[in-house]
Amino acid sequence: DAWMEYVAGGGLVWDLQLAEYVLEGQDQSSHMLSMDELALRYDEDLKVDEVKKLWEAGVDTPDIDPDLLSRYLLGEDLPNGGRREGDIGVTRNIFLKQLARAQKEGMSRLLLVEFGALVASIEMERNGMYVDKALGYKLADELRAELAEAKQQLEEYLPADLPFTFNWSNRYHLSPIIFGGKVKYQRRQYDLKDGTTTWQAPHEPGLAKLHFAYAQKDELHYVLADGTTMGITQYEDSLSYAFGNGGPAPPERVQYKAGKNAGEFKTKKVKVDDYDKPKSRMVDAYWEFHGFTKPLEEWASSTEGLYSVGSDVIKTLTENTNIPFLKTLGRVTAISKDLGTYFISDDGEKGMLTLVGDDGLVHHSINHTSTVTGRLSGNAPNLQNIPKGNKSKAKQMFVSRYPDGDIGQSDFSSLEVYCQAWLTRPKLLIKDLLEGLDLHCVRLAAKERMPYGDVLRLSKGYFNDDGTFVDALDEWDYKRTGAKVFSFQRAYGAGNATIAKSTGMPLEEVEALAKAEDERYPEINKYFAELEKEIETNAVPTTNFSAHPLNPAIRVQTKISRIRTPDGKRYTFRSHPSQGWQLKRGIISSFSPTERMNYPVQGLGGQVMKAAMWLLVREFYRKKNFSGGAVLVNTVHDAAYRDSSPQWSFASSVTMHACMEAASDFMAWWFQWNIPLPVPTDSVRGANMGEEVKLNSDEFKAEVAKERADLRVRYMAGFVPNYLTLKDYQ
Repeated sequence: DAWMEYVAGGGLVWDLQLAEYVLEGQDQSSHMLSMDELALRYDEDLKVDEVKKLWEAGVDTPDIDPDLLSRYLLGEDLPNGGRREGDIGVTRNIFLKQLARAQKEGMSRLLLVEFGALVASIEMERNGMYVDKALGYKLADELRAELAEAKQQLEEYLPADLPFTFNWSNRYHLSPIIFGGKVKYQRRQYDLKDGTTTWQAPHEPGLAKLHFAYAQKDELHYVLADGTTMGITQYEDSLSYAFGNGGPAPPERVQYKAGKNAGEFKTKKVKVDDYDKPKSRMVDAYWEFHGFTKPLEEWASSTEGLYSVGSDVIKTLTENTNIPFLKTLGRVTAISKDLGTYFISDDGEKGMLTLVGDDGLVHHSINHTSTVTGRLSGNAPNLQNIPKGNKSKAKQMFVSRYPDGDIGQSDFSSLEVYCQAWLTRPKLLIKDLLEGLDLHCVRLAAKERMPYGDVLRLSKGYFNDDGTFVDALDEWDYKRTGAKVFSFQRAYGAGNATIAKSTGMPLEEVEALAKAEDERYPEINKYFAELEKEIETNAVPTTNFSAHPLNPAIRVQTKISRIRTPDGKRYTFRSHPSQGWQLKRGIISSFSPTERMNYPVQGLGGQVMKAAMWLLVREFYRKKNFSGGAVLVNTVHDAAYRDSSPQWSFASSVTMHACMEAASDFMAWWFQWNIPLPVPTDSVRGANMGEEVKLNSDEFKAEVAKERADLRVRYMAGFVPNYLTLKDYQ
């Protein structure tokens, strides 16, 4: 109760690792830093490590010598009169230095939001998610059967005479079958007696053993009267055949005429071919695939003829080509990932089901210091990465811990689009979002020079006056899909030519969409062009050098640059070796356009979610987790989850939805940022994480509006954002 009251009243914890990560702009060099690494950075004493070693050896704290514990925590006086700080002193000193730095650099408010989200994560990890283990094992068996079927379907896409085992998860195999190229494998080569070689084995039909070279072995032969020899078994078989068929008998055998062996047939050991051991060796051979599509230049790897087959590339190809096996491969990948992550591996040693406690709960980890944008990640298991919608059976396992309870979810709608609007402030984009327009149809209408309403009807269908539904026209549905793919790829920095190649759209179509986009939302290009200049202006060289992957003779020096967004957040950019077309122009390194367009938008989305998390944990704690009847359990990128008893299901969903909506209000108030419009959210609930019954009744909306207003009074001093006074928004 004391902890809940402390947090509800605004109390926080200062986390040194998280603070350093944020102060350093999420740079990879500052991910998951240890206390010792921080101590070195801030010129502080390293802690006495004997205690840590005892803990690692399994010694319980009460069994550790009290004097040793005291030195570890409180420090010790040194023989020379100095003093070495302990764990508490080092922590205090680093905190004070971080605090001074945050205040000097204007990042204190940003850090407090980070710490608020951290407290929410601690609560979610503590509560964990309840798992129906019996259902989990049943679903795992079903998935294994699906996986076996999908793998068999994959094999049917391979040539029947393929002489090696194809590995669908090996890029050296997957790149050639998709883009064309050779796969190297080991094949047995056989020697012939004439000095040549063959790939065919001696036992294959139509081949004469006599032509092959063999290892030699000793064989006992009869000595024949004509001076030759013949194997004993062979001679006796020949003799039997001659007598039985009246044919010529083999030459007579030589007999001993005297001595102890008199009358016996003479024999001798002879070197003969060992037909069980043909002379052969394993050598490199190559199988050439013709491929299904041409790769983009930027997908090239440092290995000649080999291209990236990462998840992003496969997704692009699946959406924009007709390569026959990609959807099946996607199923295999998804099912394998689900089994190994959320269910249980074949050896029974990996998977979420191994982490579920006797109480049915899995206490996952939510990581705050592991991404370059500030987004959260997860592990043990990674519940941040469960696919949205019904793409994974894993969601069915996560049920309520309360009898007849439910799982509630509130998910920001198109968060990145709203964040882009916050940063770039395009007037028409803001208007389009306020009016709830389909942005892909907006782009298509601008490109086609047609009214938006007409394009919407053609692309998505419409209801007639008599209530019958008229389906969309295939041609326009295809055009809208093209506009959708275009918008996503362009948002991540792809150029027109790249989009055309990856989607199969004619270049002139892509250029027309780009022109329409630039004319309608000119502020977006202007913002990112200015950001590019800022990144280049702020860039400083590092001490890191590496060989250019396309020309090892060229040494590339990495540059680092940092920029800030209106919420005070810092982003770090590192230069990369240039692409082929840049190298031809004398450019050996550059900053990634994709990162430039991605980091601020993705990162801001993460901050909006963190603001919501801080509000959520304070409000749930203020209500003492609805008297213990509802608890926060997880966050998945743009969504928050709670577990509730039937009694508190509606009320806790109202609170969660209101906190998500109020996150925009809080960002505007906390950072004194004139945000142009709030991010909407959608809420659902169901018997498990995968069941989604929408919450959008008039009663629900009214309760949310009331609670959102209360949140602004309680946590924002009654602040009213400008957008709430706009006629368009109302």
